[in-house]
Amino acid sequence: MKKKLNVAVSMNFSKAKSIWSNGGNQHSIFVYLLLKQLPYVENVWIVANNMPDGFSKKMRLDDFREDIHHYNDVIDQVDLLIEMSSYIQPEHAEAVRNRGGKLVSYKFGNDYVMSVESCSLGAHEGWVPHPGKITFDEVWTNEQHVNTCLSYFKHLYKAPVQVLPHLWAPYFIEEALQRNKATLDGWPYHGLGKKFPITIFEPNINVVKSTIIPFYAASKFYDDNADVVSNIFMLNTLKLAKNPLFKRIVSDTKVGQDRVATAEPRHSFADFMGQYGGIVLCHQWENGLNYVYYEALYGGYPLVHNSPFLKHVGYYYDQFDIDAGAQALETAWLTHDKNLADYKAAALSFLETVSPYSDNVIQSYSKRIEELMK
Repeated sequence: MKKKLNVAVSMNFSKAKSIWSNGGNQHSIFVYLLLKQLPYVENVWIVANNMPDGFSKKMRLDDFREDIHHYNDVIDQVDLLIEMSSYIQPEHAEAVRNRGGKLVSYKFGNDYVMSVESCSLGAHEGWVPHPGKITFDEVWTNEQHVNTCLSYFKHLYKAPVQVLPHLWAPYFIEEALQRNKATLDGWPYHGLGKKFPITIFEPNINVVKSTIIPFYAASKFYDDNADVVSNIFMLNTLKLAKNPLFKRIVSDTKVGQDRVATAEPRHSFADFMGQYGGIVLCHQWENGLNYVYYEALYGGYPLVHNSPFLKHVGYYYDQFDIDAGAQALETAWLTHDKNLADYKAAALSFLETVSPYSDNVIQSYSKRIEELMK
């Protein structure tokens, strides 16, 4: 590419309590880190409309402060504007168009599911897909959303959809480890012991990541192995604790009656697993690439999951099969510590496929940008 490019990536700081409260903001930073590797990129800027004082402390973005700007400070110099965790405005799009630049919307959430839930259930109040009706040159997404969203994105945005590698780096988890000694003491994984907790991290925001299937799998495992389970932590379920159906689901099981399963607030993965350890139990529906999975693999913790994209790492069970989930839990319990070296090697090999510093990943994005800028 003859011309050096200025690239801007949008972020939203208005509602984020921390970098852990929104996976979209992490993803924005990982895109930023990858773009910094491209030889034909002059500047990479993180742009936002809302930049409150002290945002870098809660967002852990001090290392990137010099590249964080209000739109108005840099928009007239941008050659490629990538819409990430905040929507760009028509005036931003016009400014980029006026200098012959390109516009991309990077879709990392399951907008189809959110649209259905909004239409049918009145969920996600105030959320609107593609609110500015801006004409983008391309839409980017990841493999996990191809089945449900690729055609949906194509028709909603009236633009070609390109599938690129998901991105993750251990930057934020390493930063968290250094800040909290109690967390650092439990990293990396160092064995289950005679009794261990099972932790479910699903956010319960919509149907794609819910506690119900992993709870039943943990309950089934507990029925057969109560003497080895110390706790079943259900994170992000305080809002469900008073829900009559959720209460019935839990109370109808032995693990609920024994008060081993508890509703917990939100916690960052690093802090919680560093202090409690144990097995990570997950479930997803059309959302098979998740940062919790990567964090568990990076720390060497046993990851029980149903993601078809990670069949060769962790302990896989199929789709909604609760019995298979309980069996995967048992396999993790019986074999993880014996095979830890092989587990870690496979985990790190997989994580290379999503690293913004991986040559193959960089090449995928670089080729896409070169084609786009032609």
